[in-house]
Amino acid sequence: MTKTWLVTALMILSGATSGCVTSDTLIKLNPDGSGAVVQKTLLSTGMIAQLNTVMQGLAQQMAGNVAGQKDMEMPELFSEKDARARAAKMGEGVSFVSSRKISVEGMEGQEATYAFRDVTKLKLNEKPETP
Repeated sequence: MTKTWLVTALMILSGATSGCVTSDTLIKLNPDGSGAVVQKTLLSTGMIAQLNTVMQGLAQQMAGNVAGQKDMEMPELFSEKDARARAAKMGEGVSFVSSRKISVEGMEGQEATYAFRDVTKLKLNEKPETP
């Protein structure tokens, strides 16, 4: 039931805040076919605030519905753990290199760098996952 509420809240927020998410992918290719992928994902600070408000409301509602439930932990929007997990989805021979939090003109997000050995085995999705 928690997932249903979360998905519903995110769908409402995504419609209300369209244009508040940017994502860029840069592929750096070496002559031998190896290289690096740099992905930047940014959300407007307003959207981040709205997501936090919705999550806090859901946590309070769930705590009221389930006796003895402790406070729900707020998920981290841009975690290194998630960035590391994305490497496995990018194809054979792709490895996580680094990630860092970034902030640009009223937006916050993450820049993650991955290395690959063979560009022909690289699998990138044009619709990146939202945090």
